[in-house]
Amino acid sequence: MKEKTAIAGGILIYVLITIALCTGRAEWFDDMVRFPVYALRDSAAAPVLKAVSVVLHYLVSWKVIVPVCIVLLLIKKTRIIYGIPVSAAALAVTMFNKTVKSIVMRPRPDDIVHLVSEGGWSYSSGHSITSMCLCVVLIWIVLRRYRQGAMKKTAAISLTVCISLVLVLTGPSRIFLGVHYPTDVLAGWAAGLAAAAATILIIKGRSPWSLERHVSGSSVEEDALR
Repeated sequence: MKEKTAIAGGILIYVLITIALCTGRAEWFDDMVRFPVYALRDSAAAPVLKAVSVVLHYLVSWKVIVPVCIVLLLIKKTRIIYGIPVSAAALAVTMFNKTVKSIVMRPRPDDIVHLVSEGGWSYSSGHSITSMCLCVVLIWIVLRRYRQGAMKKTAAISLTVCISLVLVLTGPSRIFLGVHYPTDVLAGWAAGLAAAAATILIIKGRSPWSLERHVSGSSVEEDALR
């Protein structure tokens, strides 16, 4: 039920933001948020914020995600549990976002505010939708495997913290770098959440690559009998 609620909520928010954008009602919100964020470039924390934002700019990109997905698919132990769901989710949100970009065709903020080079259309943020979708799916998988006794607590906590930082920081970093408007980020998060919830629903199903069939331990057997 909670996955279906997340799907419905994410889609609704995405549609509402898209309508606001297409009817010219999003500009006031974007300006209200982005200019105070740009002001942080003159703060003492600017070097750290820029460094983190640039790292995330490359980390949450096809240049990193594609090789990672290929590796997860090639390794037998990670192919079913991580490789297939992560790769499928990444492909789905990428195709969706590129389609929306080509329809809406929203220009990016002026080049003068860009701290990195970025081409293409602005709406919605590809980094935001991808990070939200993949990070939520990965966190869910990690916590699920920990509850099933297939992962140690220390490893589960470390992975969850690292993935959560990427999830939380990627969206704001796109605004700080000047390559996206706040509504681009919010829409990306909404669509990414819906996609993540849909992916989790599929993983929880009794498909040939369901997690229950690839995690050893008595807890899995008990879960399958419920």
